[in-house]
Amino acid sequence: MKLLEYKILIVILISLGLIAFLMGCASTRYIKSPSTTAPECRISGSNSDLDINVNWIIRPDGPGSWVKGALWDEYVVTISTPPDKSLTIYNVALIDPTGIQRARGANPLELITASRTLSKVYEGVDITTGASLAGMIASCAIPIPFIGTAFSLAGMAASESISYASAKDQDNINEEFTKRSLPHPISLSSNAHAKGSIFFPIVPNPKAIFFEYRVGQDMKTLEIPLEMIQSQPN
Repeated sequence: MKLLEYKILIVILISLGLIAFLMGCASTRYIKSPSTTAPECRISGSNSDLDINVNWIIRPDGPGSWVKGALWDEYVVTISTPPDKSLTIYNVALIDPTGIQRARGANPLELITASRTLSKVYEGVDITTGASLAGMIASCAIPIPFIGTAFSLAGMAASESISYASAKDQDNINEEFTKRSLPHPISLSSNAHAKGSIFFPIVPNPKAIFFEYRVGQDMKTLEIPLEMIQSQPN
């Protein structure tokens, strides 16, 4: 084999390996079947209008997580109404250590942005999230020496493949997010039961989860303390 042909073969092999690596890096955030489940919280709150159980809290890369390095916390809840009440829940929020309500997120991108913003806010008041958000944001960037035109062309192919893989991965995440999410707002008839996930930006040691709802013409609230989870890592 001539030297030039040998060099071209090496470039092709390296290029194919790089494509496989980058596609893998871009397409493995979504976990279709989590290997573990989150432990039961056994946290609940109730009044004459409704009963709410916080079943699980799924934290980034913790038990039950289905996205690698997710920048949000997932609260899985069950909501029940008595036989004589129907209502609509309009607002759900976490009350953070400073007493401020932090709203639920409508989609993954919104949650990522909110978590990054809150991380800086909490650092400013000396509240730690328990993990560095920067460390949770995986990067696929690696230094690659310049090899020549053939490698550049392979890089273009890799770039197209990564974009496709990333798009498919994001589609899977968005689809799973929608499937898990509790509708917002949510209207419940009498003697009804609803179960689903409420996603929040990462809030360290939340004081409570807050529900605001309407019964007839009256707006009411239910606040469930979360002291039981404050000693757990975020």
